[in-house]
Amino acid sequence: MQINPCAPLRGEITVPGDKSISHRAVMLGALASGTTHITGFLMGEDCLSTIDCFRKMGVSIDVSDKEVVVEGVGLHGLTAPKSELYTGNSGTTTRLLGGILAGQSFTSTMNGDASIQKRPMGRVMKPLREMGASIEGRDDNFCPLTMHPSELHGIEYRLPVASAQLKSAILLAGFGPVGQALGVRLAALGAQVTVAARRPAQRALAESFSLRAVDLARLEQAAPVFDTVVNTIPAPVLTEAVLAALRPGSLIVDLASKPGGTDFAAARRLGHRTIHALSLPAACAPETAGEALARTVCEILAEREGTP
Repeated sequence: MQINPCAPLRGEITVPGDKSISHRAVMLGALASGTTHITGFLMGEDCLSTIDCFRKMGVSIDVSDKEVVVEGVGLHGLTAPKSELYTGNSGTTTRLLGGILAGQSFTSTMNGDASIQKRPMGRVMKPLREMGASIEGRDDNFCPLTMHPSELHGIEYRLPVASAQLKSAILLAGFGPVGQALGVRLAALGAQVTVAARRPAQRALAESFSLRAVDLARLEQAAPVFDTVVNTIPAPVLTEAVLAALRPGSLIVDLASKPGGTDFAAARRLGHRTIHALSLPAACAPETAGEALARTVCEILAEREGTP
């Protein structure tokens, strides 16, 4: 590949809004007195779930291409929803909204999709109960969650674990649309992500995202420092030689389309844990598929490491 010099690049770009800030801006605006104007709002499904929940509790929220306008009702101005509050796939909406609802004067129930219903909520329920909240959950740990009117009081609470940060050293084989969505998300959670890609352009792209990159041809040499490998390449890249070079008891997650890229028989013989999750429809909607896979892999790793 030959790269020739060109004229300086000029132009303007608009970066997407931040999801964490978008959630909190709506929540704080709803509990404030007066009008809140939010620009740069991320129009993703998770943030829209937060808007929908507050609309069901009497908050007027206008959404346009330029901004989101929230007419705040004050700290105690929310009204009882007529139906269950559906948080979709948003863990942030579910957990933060639980704290807000716990101190209201009405009974409310929150629920999410199948993925949310599998996520433990005990780490939110426990401190709220110590503050005096009355909360019921399925198996006392999962959605749906029902909050009853309570008088809350302040407490001193020490988190039993550190914040939800991953500590794994992760080798990500492949950097297509799915790999890109996954790599960026894992890195944001604190994981040390190294991308193994065949093409120099893909390795350069990974480095532009502040990820490490190695040539796919050097996979065996790079393997010894990793305890987790996520493969997105539908070709035999995780061979017995590569698997033997990994740390003992590593986690192998194969997300590539059939037939995948892992020698599963060798992985079992070597004592690695494997997750065979092939054929996700990335070709139809790679960005959406990548985000869904990222959430799933993050949950698997967080569960393994004991992070919330």
